[in-house]
Amino acid sequence: MKKIEISHNPYKTVTTIKMNGKEIGESKFDPYLRERFQLWVDKIPELLIDVFNEDILEVNFHGTELDYQDLKIELEKAENSRKAKFNLSHKKAKEFGEKEKDIRLIYDEASKLPFDTLKSNALKDAYEKAFDEKLEINIVATMSAGKSTLINSLVGKKLLPSKQGACTAIITKIEDDDDNTFKAIVLDKDNKAIGKYSNIDYRTMKSLNENKSVSEVNIKGNIPFVSSKDVSLIFVDTPGPDNAMDERHAEITHKALSSSSKMLVLFVMNGGTLNNNSQKSFLQDIAKSMSVGGKQSKERFIFVVNKIDEYKVDDDDIEKDVLEGTRKFLKQIGIENPNVFLVSADIALGIRRLKNAAGDEKQELLDEYKYKMNKLNSNTQFHLEKYAKLPASNQEIIDKELEAAIKNDDKIEQALIHSGIRSLEEAISVYVTKYTRPSKIANIVNQLTHEFDSANAFADTKMKIVSEKGKREEYARKIKKLDDKISSGEESKKFKKEIEKFSNEAYKNFNDKLNNLLVGVNTEELKTNLSRGRNDELDKEEVREIVREFKTSGNELQKDFISKTENLLEKEIKERGDELIQDYIKQLNTLSEDFKNTDLNLNLSSYVQREVNDLENISIQDMIDKAEDIKEEYHTETRSRTVIKRRSGWDRFFHPTEWFNPEYEDTEYYTVDVKDEIKFISLDKLIGNLMPKLDRTIYQRKEETLEFAKKGIEKIKEFFNKKFEELDEILRTLTKNLGESISSEEAAKKALEDAEKLLKNLEQIKSKLEKVLEI
Repeated sequence: MKKIEISHNPYKTVTTIKMNGKEIGESKFDPYLRERFQLWVDKIPELLIDVFNEDILEVNFHGTELDYQDLKIELEKAENSRKAKFNLSHKKAKEFGEKEKDIRLIYDEASKLPFDTLKSNALKDAYEKAFDEKLEINIVATMSAGKSTLINSLVGKKLLPSKQGACTAIITKIEDDDDNTFKAIVLDKDNKAIGKYSNIDYRTMKSLNENKSVSEVNIKGNIPFVSSKDVSLIFVDTPGPDNAMDERHAEITHKALSSSSKMLVLFVMNGGTLNNNSQKSFLQDIAKSMSVGGKQSKERFIFVVNKIDEYKVDDDDIEKDVLEGTRKFLKQIGIENPNVFLVSADIALGIRRLKNAAGDEKQELLDEYKYKMNKLNSNTQFHLEKYAKLPASNQEIIDKELEAAIKNDDKIEQALIHSGIRSLEEAISVYVTKYTRPSKIANIVNQLTHEFDSANAFADTKMKIVSEKGKREEYARKIKKLDDKISSGEESKKFKKEIEKFSNEAYKNFNDKLNNLLVGVNTEELKTNLSRGRNDELDKEEVREIVREFKTSGNELQKDFISKTENLLEKEIKERGDELIQDYIKQLNTLSEDFKNTDLNLNLSSYVQREVNDLENISIQDMIDKAEDIKEEYHTETRSRTVIKRRSGWDRFFHPTEWFNPEYEDTEYYTVDVKDEIKFISLDKLIGNLMPKLDRTIYQRKEETLEFAKKGIEKIKEFFNKKFEELDEILRTLTKNLGESISSEEAAKKALEDAEKLLKNLEQIKSKLEKVLEI
């Protein structure tokens, strides 16, 4: 039997395959070996059978627990379909928490080294920023799904308005900072702060939700089931599509659902009303996004069926009617194998409020939720945790909590677990651990590596300068000349002109590409689709159907156009920004040209590697703001109809040939409101009335996009100017340091000792840092 070892490093995103202890040569595995594991883990069973040509294999996986669990699931699927037999074992890798501790120790050690930039606030800020990883969770739902109650239950506090009459009308973001006091900043539609609260509560949130001048509320407080030290979760709550007061709300949701997003999405559903048009439209967008990008694309969508406690004990079968029914419904839309979690958010919130309450409030909550908790505890089909799909290690956490609650006869804790909320929280934690923390660790190591490389390059330069006594005078003159060039600001002025040129070209190129994109918007196809198979005369119901179809398809065209403009802008800024960074590096090389024909190769860009790396990672986000929706309208028009009239009196006398048949046809003209008074309307006229609205909307969108691009490019220009000034300041400090190091024999001797010591310490620290990314 062949022994296969699969080793996956999530920090370097590298997989190696060995057979009987030796790495395999070229194979069908090759296209996947530098992909994130979740993108291709489902292909591994077939690849193993195909590459090794056996249906019984010994497989040892070396990697993290969660990656192992993913592989185990896929191999078990293959075994169940009788494709092969896999004897799977696990060689455990060091987990994320241990890696983060190692990095902190390395940083503390490095910050004590005798090199100024290693002690600088800029490095400290970059390090803290890298450690302060954020993960946005967009919580999406249509009306009456219980979205606000779900968020409240996850926060453990009645914070967001959740009654039917007070549906979400503003954007709310709740960021975890592990502090039980919830602070808030209130913004208007222009993103200006119009209010600040040191301890915001439910009543205040309710009044803000009803305030038409409020567009967004940013809150910081404790999200109990995660630590902000691991990752800062941000719940993003926007109004549902059937309750949006501000047209840009749908835009935020659309951005979360797009295939390029890495945002985690909780789609909250009311199990009793699965089949409605607003919900279907959302789900169709999700199906498109899930079809691209492998396992992560699928796992970032969690479908939460809420209000399970409202089902009846005797009449409903939770597993068959709700769970299987939901999966079947989602499959019809194109969502295969969804992550579905059943919850009773209201009970979970009630229990968490009960745990923190005292006195009369506690008794009131106990009276209110006693029956509901008993319903969950005494009926096994309402033990919602048993329907959750979690990795074994996370399921074990839930099982142990339940076991402890039963042992302590803690009915309240048992009901909390049965409410399904703890399983949902574990599912979110799994996503954080599997996707966010590995990228965070790799990012931090990358930041520190660049900084250590810069320190190493500078120490190496200093060592060469002070070591060659005969050339110190020559080096001193050249360093003084270099320092004067940097300090004069002449080179900086030249580069600011380059930045100005960058912004003008970026705007012009974006405008040209946007015009080409606008030409590609196919409204004619929509017109054809609306007309296909219909008669020219439409009754009221057909008119309504066309308008509904037009709104749906028109909004799809808009969303597609918006998505493409966002990607276009990001690409344009990125390409232009990269060119600018390369120009800056060329400028640094020009500055040090006096050293070209010497033994000392002075490379200024090597002294600021982290700063340059920071520049390379900039992006433009949230450039698109308001989206104009298409409103349902009917028009007034002049119509004609044929009517039967009967001749009488003098009219009949003057038509003797029609005495025996006095009835005749006549044409009558009249003006009507199509919606209210007429039975039939012309198909061509209806479509002719609707299409210009869509054209105007998309053209207006283009103009708005250009305006936002202009502002965004201006911000990027300011960003570059500021950053390059900071880089010049760092280089001035470093060249001054070089000059001082050879100002005297005593200074040179000390500089040599410091450089030797720094290089030795850096070598040891870099060795430790490299090991962090090993498994």
